Amino acid sequence: MCGYAVVDSNGVVHGVIVCSDWCTGRLMEQEYMGCPPGCRLIVQGQQTADGNVAGWHGPDVRYDDSTRSFTLPGGGSISSGARMEDAVFPQPPASAGGGSSSPTSSATVPEPDVISSPDVTTSAMGIMGTSGTLYSSLESYVLNESVVAITNSNVSVQVPAVNTDLDYVIFFDPAGSRPAYEVAQGSIESSGISAMSTNRSVARSVTVPRSKLSTGRGMLVVALRTDRGFLGWVSTTVQPPKKYSNCKALRKDYPSGVSRAADVVDKGKKANSTSPLPVVNPDVYAKNIRLDADKDGIACEV
Repeated sequence: MCGYAVVDSNGVVHGVIVCSDWCTGRLMEQEYMGCPPGCRLIVQGQQTADGNVAGWHGPDVRYDDSTRSFTLPGGGSISSGARMEDAVFPQPPASAGGGSSSPTSSATVPEPDVISSPDVTTSAMGIMGTSGTLYSSLESYVLNESVVAITNSNVSVQVPAVNTDLDYVIFFDPAGSRPAYEVAQGSIESSGISAMSTNRSVARSVTVPRSKLSTGRGMLVVALRTDRGFLGWVSTTVQPPKKYSNCKALRKDYPSGVSRAADVVDKGKKANSTSPLPVVNPDVYAKNIRLDADKDGIACEV
């Protein structure tokens, strides 16, 4: 996770968002903090030592393509992708007598704004997943226990029951040169469960009609956040079903395998495994049933 600057055509940084290297080279599809659609996303700084993501923005914060660096308030600068603590600011001038400068002449070093903390821990004890895995944070629990299901008409992501409200934004990145775009956004209300609860009957789903996915081939990404900040995202490949030569080839598109139905999806997740659940896609499973070596309804599970 890094802080990505939202940069306009003049190099001015209007804001900083949290993202992975998925954002590298991409453009904003909508207005953000006064920056119109089409503004560039350029990595500004890495996470801080405590796991937070922070960054500088404003009319006096600019990106220079020639040096691949940002100018900062107070005359400072930071190279694109550097650690926040590696930002350079001018030293205060020495006093006439060669001693230390007076407090009034010290340069003011502006602190970056904290964007969010990716580490959203719910309980010191952890959260128990349906597979028996004990997760130390809400982030890992949600991203690894969400169930993705793909049919001929819809793509849905079922988020496991949580004890906090979640906001989501769904993006689709078509295969080829077409840019990614926002499909939908909304909220998922708290399920009111305790951290150690294993009652998953109140899980919520977000569903996207495949008719909204332009070419029908690409990557669907559901970005999630809580009131404490960015949580993470669940992503999946979307394309017509095809026959794969082996599990290695299938896992390039479906890293955790493919399930024939939601009622068998948990069987592919071994205890203490932290890999995401298999994608539920009956059409892909039917074309690759020979790759389900143990005949448990999941092809190429991890």
